[in-house]
Amino acid sequence: MQRELDGSHSRHLRLVTRHGAVVGQLRTNENVSTLHYLNVAAMSRNFLVMQPPITPSKGWNISEGAIALSISTVLFAQELSEYVPVAGDPVAAAEYERCAVRLNVGDYAVEGFLHLPHGADPITRLNQDPHAFFALSSASVMGPDSQFAAAFLAVKRSEVIAVQAIEIDATLDASAEPEMTTTC
Repeated sequence: MQRELDGSHSRHLRLVTRHGAVVGQLRTNENVSTLHYLNVAAMSRNFLVMQPPITPSKGWNISEGAIALSISTVLFAQELSEYVPVAGDPVAAAEYERCAVRLNVGDYAVEGFLHLPHGADPITRLNQDPHAFFALSSASVMGPDSQFAAAFLAVKRSEVIAVQAIEIDATLDASAEPEMTTTC
């Protein structure tokens, strides 16, 4: 487990907490995904150490240097660097499909794609998965002080207030609102 948490490879992340966000560098092993790193850290540590340059939300009382951020306060993490994970088994990947979901995470509305085995229910998957964080791809986030899109978002399961599967009608034009259903 220590292998995942040690390394000199810097990963540029935005960690959004209940009290604002911190942008900085996370040092990890270059062959470990951010999602895996966060799940291992959540099981074995109380703090994530972010390396400079650090950009905190307004009002944070910090000075120059590294900052240890409590994992318990993290709502989600956005990967800002261009990390490309090691390619997996394409046959295994073909066993999954994308399911559009809408989440309420703290004060944030999040939409994105959860990857599920064919025919699986996203709510059942989120109920049964033991990991602290789960991944969303092609996510959009709207919060009290920010709005952004992310190719990848690691969401802390315990901070999800509500989840809803949505279906995007492919016949709608890009400016229309997606039609909601409760199945994938």
